[in-house]
Amino acid sequence: MSADLVRIRNVGSRLARVAKTDRLTLQPVAFLIGACHALRAAIQLGWKDGLEKRAQDVEAYVLELRAVALCLEQDAASLALPLDTKAPPDLRTWSAGFFFGNALFRIAACAEALGIRWKMKNEPGNVAAIREYVNWFKHGLRKDEIPRPVSLTDALTALEQLADACEASKLIEAVPRG
Repeated sequence: MSADLVRIRNVGSRLARVAKTDRLTLQPVAFLIGACHALRAAIQLGWKDGLEKRAQDVEAYVLELRAVALCLEQDAASLALPLDTKAPPDLRTWSAGFFFGNALFRIAACAEALGIRWKMKNEPGNVAAIREYVNWFKHGLRKDEIPRPVSLTDALTALEQLADACEASKLIEAVPRG
């Protein structure tokens, strides 16, 4: 198992100690569990830092999008089971990006639900970078304001930081130290 998947498993183990019992206060934990699942899927599908640059080759990206849309049109099993290693490479690459982006959105939502605000003193740097990227993506994709790329390491570190915040907020039980 790769070191990245071990980090996700460790965060998942911490999140399994969920302590709150009402749905509203559980939302940050639910977002974070979803982010772990999405990051694991992205890694298993072959996500590597820099894959987001493929969208800069517009012609190749259009072909990739068409392939995915055609699978949707045909209700193809390769989209129903994107982790299938037999799926065509363009579908695996697109699905890896889809899951990576999904994880980033969930990380940003978890931070917001925990009251960790963008560009404030209580927001860790990795979470800030992710939220900046997510907001750029949601609000226009302007070329003149492209934020720095978010790395897999940024996302994994943000998972760990937000699990720490969930522990501090008593949403998950802390592991006894010692």
